[in-house]
Amino acid sequence: MGEILVVGGGFSGLLLASRIPGSEVFEENPSIGVPPHCTGLVSWDTIRVIGSPARDSIVSSYRYIRVLNTAGKDIAVLKPSQRIYKLDRVLLERLLAKEAEDMGSKIHTRARVVSVDFEGSIAIHGKEGFRRAVGSMVAIAEGSLGTISRRLGLSRKQDLLVGIQGYARVSKNIDEDEILVFVNDRIFKGFFGWLVPLGSREAVVGMASSLRSYSNRAFRIYLAVLRKLGYFRDSSLRGTYGGLIVRGYPITNHYRDRVIAIGDAAGFVKPFSGGGLYPASKQVEAFSTALRRSDGGEALKRYSRLIGDEIRSLRLQWIATKAVEAIGVERAMKILAGMGIRSISMDYDHHERVFFRLIWGVLAESR
Repeated sequence: MGEILVVGGGFSGLLLASRIPGSEVFEENPSIGVPPHCTGLVSWDTIRVIGSPARDSIVSSYRYIRVLNTAGKDIAVLKPSQRIYKLDRVLLERLLAKEAEDMGSKIHTRARVVSVDFEGSIAIHGKEGFRRAVGSMVAIAEGSLGTISRRLGLSRKQDLLVGIQGYARVSKNIDEDEILVFVNDRIFKGFFGWLVPLGSREAVVGMASSLRSYSNRAFRIYLAVLRKLGYFRDSSLRGTYGGLIVRGYPITNHYRDRVIAIGDAAGFVKPFSGGGLYPASKQVEAFSTALRRSDGGEALKRYSRLIGDEIRSLRLQWIATKAVEAIGVERAMKILAGMGIRSISMDYDHHERVFFRLIWGVLAESR
């Protein structure tokens, strides 16, 4: 197996470089782990796949997700089949980078890849100007915009959300074993807001909504709602950060010849929440396993067999997500509550089951 060239030094690219010794990573930003843009909530299954960098990045953990409306009224409690863990995303990526370098991989920062061809060649604009590199394979892990992967036909145009969050000092007693999710179809438009306790009365507070409908005014309204409900008194959040969230699914042909798209760039995200750590981890696990056992075209055939179930699951989640989005998240949850369904067991990594239950409840109500 020859050298793997990795376009992008975010989570997916670094995880792959930590799995394939001698990989070469090209990251356009000046340092690894910044800018931060993800809350970092994962299941233990995800931590198990990532390994020690994830275990060493755990900040806190949770047993339940409590869903409320913006009047502060409980609607439902979601009960994941395993605990949810919050990871320090900046630390996670830096630990993955160290693990990759310990495996003999190289990481170049301030190195922007401007083009990729199917022969395994890339063009880089870096500190020394323009240059080219050729590898046995190229993994495009460029993130949510997916410019190169879409240009090559390896991903579809995904729906994009805007997420923004920051830190707040909590003034109200809350159960630190619960994540709070707030639904309001007018404010969040197909998504939701969240409050994630960190202990010592600190919390991450954030929201997301469609790129087309997002406004800073909606975020200010949401923060005003939380202040009115007594969750915190701060006039603004500290350390605000955010970015684009992909909401989509991978196409079957997200690889060709000597090039593959991975992570957000390929649509390997949970369509409802936009969470990419679990799908990307499973994809990297499948791809690196295939590369270790086979070369070239045979490796991609083996990878296709290994990743098939995950792709089918993500497509089902996408169908269910679009249906819930059309109904309205708040409305769907209220209908279930009206039917007496207020406690919902769920698989945190495979949302399709709970979503189809939501849809079934709405259909039953409309009869």
